Amino acid sequence: MKYYLGSIDEKNGDFEYSTTIIFETDKDPNDKHDEIAKTWRDSDDGHEWDEDGGYYECDFTSIEAGRLAEITKEVYDTLTKIL
Repeated sequence: MKYYLGSIDEKNGDFEYSTTIIFETDKDPNDKHDEIAKTWRDSDDGHEWDEDGGYYECDFTSIEAGRLAEITKEVYDTLTKIL
């Protein structure tokens, strides 16, 4: 199992914001990160992918997987206790 710190980046009109996330996976971390972005904002089925824009669409918001970095288990355990 490996541990990751990443972000979900959103744009809504002139507003841009990023949410930091942590997750663990034993699979490709990019696939897991993308899966999280796809189902962000409580979408069980996943949001529509905009091929031209390179992001998922949720109403008037674009959602995409942002930064991604591997972290140690110790850092992951500490962050999960804080959050």
